[in-house]
Amino acid sequence: MWIYVRFVLRFLGGFVFLGIVGLTSFLAYAYGAAKLSVFDPGVTPLTADRIIIENVRIITDGADVPSSLSSVVLKDGRIIEILEAESIQVPFENTLVIDGKGKFLLPGLIDMHAHIFDRTDLALYLAHGVTTTRNMMGFPVHLKWQAESHASGFPGAKMITSSPTLNTGSYIPFHAMVRSSEDARSRVKQFRQQGYSFIKVYDGLSLELYEAVLAEARAQDFDIAGHVPLSVSFERALSDGFTSIEHIEEIYYHPLQYSKSEQEHQTLVDLIAKEPVAVSTTLTAFYNLYLAASEGEAFVETVPMEWLTPIARFFGNRSISGDLNSENVKAYELKYRALQSITRKLFDAGVPLLLATDTGPALTVPGYSIHREIERLEELDIPV
Repeated sequence: MWIYVRFVLRFLGGFVFLGIVGLTSFLAYAYGAAKLSVFDPGVTPLTADRIIIENVRIITDGADVPSSLSSVVLKDGRIIEILEAESIQVPFENTLVIDGKGKFLLPGLIDMHAHIFDRTDLALYLAHGVTTTRNMMGFPVHLKWQAESHASGFPGAKMITSSPTLNTGSYIPFHAMVRSSEDARSRVKQFRQQGYSFIKVYDGLSLELYEAVLAEARAQDFDIAGHVPLSVSFERALSDGFTSIEHIEEIYYHPLQYSKSEQEHQTLVDLIAKEPVAVSTTLTAFYNLYLAASEGEAFVETVPMEWLTPIARFFGNRSISGDLNSENVKAYELKYRALQSITRKLFDAGVPLLLATDTGPALTVPGYSIHREIERLEELDIPV
């Protein structure tokens, strides 16, 4: 009898959870719609033919730019000339001149692993110097936001988006659960036609369905990225042509099975380095869990919650709830040190690392967290 009672409770619990997800999704939509309805940039639209930023110091890597103060000339949103500050002349009519004295100019940042739950997140990214985001859990509405972001139809960072996350097994919110090879192939074709930028796969995908996704993606000339399915060997996934492996933590979890052996870490890194695959860092997400475990609510109080939409706040709080004030803080620290070690080995081996934050879970805040990720890499002497 108790077995049946537990089953009913779990069944009803699932509906309660889905109801909460649905409600928070609605609130997030309403929140975004309300903000959009009253949006006023508070500035007059730009009518200048050219923009010149004078007396600014440029921060870049490898580009041929003056070492002293510079003047940067832009036309139609593109840099057309960079000159020594004192050599600039303004012969053009209808030119806006901006004094950059005491300021710095650097290339726009890109967050290569983000979860965009609301279009206003894109504005927050841009406010933190992030000009492009790679959304890693696509919904149909993201296609609209992607098009609008590229057409400058809404203020914010540009966005490219993956397909809905392909997975197998029990229902997971926001994942596309595939049930057969025919279903897998059909979805890949559909996602290609709809305009998603690439396919996202997840670690629960069965071997049969992974092979169907892979075959159809190749037929459609469609890139695959994401989590290596647990049904697939890591070596095979690398040779299958993954464009990127998401999360250093996934490497530590799947092929290494949390091994603490430095030699095993190095052997795997050497294997990855042989293939044309990139790895997203996302160190900040786990670092936040470590801080939640070691500092508890004191960490939560440092997070700028006002920048999180209701749904991001809900999932963020939910994802760290089991980690707050952990009795085994040492385990969190050891895991984070292992993630650091693997990251540094990947960098030393020449594996392309993608600056990425995994915004959404673990109270990672859009835009704000990219600077925290840079700090994590600076701790390892990895330049950005």
